[in-house]
Amino acid sequence: MNHFITIISIYLVGINCYFLMWYLGSDGEATKWIQGCYSFSTFWWFVNMSTALGFLCFVLHRSKIHEFLSRNIGNGFIALGIQAITSSIYFILAFTLLNFLIHGEHILNELILLSTSGISLSLLIYHHLLSLAIVGLYNLNGRLGISYSLFQLLSRLKLKSRQVELGFMFIDLNHSTTIAEKITNKQYSELIKSCFELLDELLKTREGLHIYQYVGDEVIVYWDLGRTELTIQSIQLFERFKEELLKIDAHFLSLYGMQPTFKCSIHGGNVTHAELGSGIIHQAFHGDVLNTASRMLTACKKLQTDLVLSETVWKILPLSYQDRYVYRPNISLNGKRHLIHLYHLDQSFNQEYITISKS
Repeated sequence: MNHFITIISIYLVGINCYFLMWYLGSDGEATKWIQGCYSFSTFWWFVNMSTALGFLCFVLHRSKIHEFLSRNIGNGFIALGIQAITSSIYFILAFTLLNFLIHGEHILNELILLSTSGISLSLLIYHHLLSLAIVGLYNLNGRLGISYSLFQLLSRLKLKSRQVELGFMFIDLNHSTTIAEKITNKQYSELIKSCFELLDELLKTREGLHIYQYVGDEVIVYWDLGRTELTIQSIQLFERFKEELLKIDAHFLSLYGMQPTFKCSIHGGNVTHAELGSGIIHQAFHGDVLNTASRMLTACKKLQTDLVLSETVWKILPLSYQDRYVYRPNISLNGKRHLIHLYHLDQSFNQEYITISKS
């Protein structure tokens, strides 16, 4: 949401540069401009509101737009142009709607008068060029990750290393080697892609949970550990992910002859947040927390469960959640010298969840 506000602010600044140039170019006479029932101030308000509403509509439908373009358009430049045109169309529709709310039945006459004005054509051209830049910037920010500061991205300055308290969730495909041996490389890639796209859709409704990395058949999610509600949301995310996979098990069986399942580990604590590289800059988190969370995945098989929590995470959960988990002390993890205490979901709660999901 913060990045959307930042980008829409840049969008509006760009639009208002148009009005500034118009005002300066007319020696201030633009404020006296009237085309039908439009004054300069009314036109300014309509354009700014239409820009914000139009871009909001584009953002709300971007997943479907990107999916369509990914399937049908191979050229990135053409795809960007189509997205910019779509944004401009949403702008025109929003402008028309606002006009209808103000002018009612006289909207057609007002729009005809406006379209005959030279200012409308120049505005549409300017808006489309601006849309190319803004949509491209929005897509770039989405590719590099929500945690990047947009201005940090544009300036190419590195963040200073800092200590942060974060929670991490590792989600890993079960029996990945066996699956990879049974199907082709392309099928395996499509299987992983389908699962992670499903997870990504679920993440969009949980602001505060972010993707850190996709590592082969594993995905790492992180959040601010100080916000207990986000830790709860991370658990709910994995439960919902399992539920959605069960709903489309027939789809996976028909395409790949199997139903993918995942295991999950959740841990948190102090890590170092840094940026690495001089050519291409990568965001990175360093610390024993990630090492431990990754190795906790191996405990899922030992404990015959698909979700394990560290003691650190369990302690910050409300009592209603703590009661769902079984304490398993002194668990040995490969590569770790010290034994750790883990928690996994009580089978009675797990069976209740499976029953609800199937129903």
